[in-house]
Amino acid sequence: MSGMQGKTILYTGGAGGLGLETTMHFLDAGARVVVIDRDEAKMAALAEAASAHHAERLLIRDFDLADLSGLKKELGDIQASFGEFNVVINNAAIYPSKPFHEFTVEEHQAVQRVNVDAAIVCVQAALPSMRKNQWGRIINITSITFYGGWALLAPYVQSKGALVGLARAWAREYGVDGITANAVSGQKGNLVSLHDRSSKADEHTLAFAVGEIGLAPEILTDTGLLVAAGREDVIA
Repeated sequence: MSGMQGKTILYTGGAGGLGLETTMHFLDAGARVVVIDRDEAKMAALAEAASAHHAERLLIRDFDLADLSGLKKELGDIQASFGEFNVVINNAAIYPSKPFHEFTVEEHQAVQRVNVDAAIVCVQAALPSMRKNQWGRIINITSITFYGGWALLAPYVQSKGALVGLARAWAREYGVDGITANAVSGQKGNLVSLHDRSSKADEHTLAFAVGEIGLAPEILTDTGLLVAAGREDVIA
């Protein structure tokens, strides 16, 4: 997609699963991609996949997103050397599983720190350049667990709900600056919801059942590319 040519994307959790496939699509479309991940095997696989044609436009960093102050510095250093972020995709998440009553408050907070607070740091790092350029795209990867409820994953479900709320708040606040914010559910399941608001349009909610086939990686890729390239009219 020509609209991605020269754009720099910050993509947390972008090395494995849907991350690898969508990262490769963004690279094929001409974007530069900064991937922050923790899984060494997945990062190696992504580096290998990109080595033939896209190595110079892919930057992979092994970084613990729970280190919020360190993350802020890391992102500043990356932008200084690799380019300002035009697109932020908040995808990284941890999801410990056990009954709700067994989670401590500290365990809840640890999940929010990685899944939500790190996303906030990433967006705050990108906003100055997005506002200066009057163009930016924020994509929060959410989950069907928020829309339908899920047992044994309360902190994770809580975090995904927070990302939906933040996408709506950011879209409302920064639409005037040419910045859109969307929440996209990327897992297989029964429902996918996408929310968008800009200064020129009312809130749009796109919801469609995908039934037994689930959500294929190319669907998330196409949606993400359309949003990131500014083609809101296609999905509104």
